[in-house]
Amino acid sequence: MRDGDAYRLAVPDDARIDLADFERTIIEARTVRARGATTIAVEALRAAFAAYGGDLLPEDGPAEWAAGRRERARSEAVETARTLAELLLDGDPTGAAQACAAGLALDSHHDPLWRILVEARERSGDQAAATSARSGYARMLAELGVTAGDVA
Repeated sequence: MRDGDAYRLAVPDDARIDLADFERTIIEARTVRARGATTIAVEALRAAFAAYGGDLLPEDGPAEWAAGRRERARSEAVETARTLAELLLDGDPTGAAQACAAGLALDSHHDPLWRILVEARERSGDQAAATSARSGYARMLAELGVTAGDVA
């Protein structure tokens, strides 16, 4: 719809917008977690991550109006994966590792996800997967010009 010299998107009331669903589920997950309901928070975080539909308007490339919102949504998805992994680490290290892998698919340089992934693989007793995770972490650090000894 035209609004003066600009255009305005007129969305029907019954339309489903994946970004709005994603943002709403993140808020719900944080609220539940703040209340200390860990089991419900895990499910809410899973729903939030599942609601992330991928990069926002990737066809618009680096357009300023989309790039900032796209990056914020991706960052929120990565942080959702990290929080989920942290909550799962003690009781479900395999689930924690899966959450890390999903987050790392969005941001392969996210240090906390790599650290949790290594720990999750170790806790699950899969030494081959733990070694592979440590190697992946070391490769990522090398890409950034950081040695493992530089990371505390």
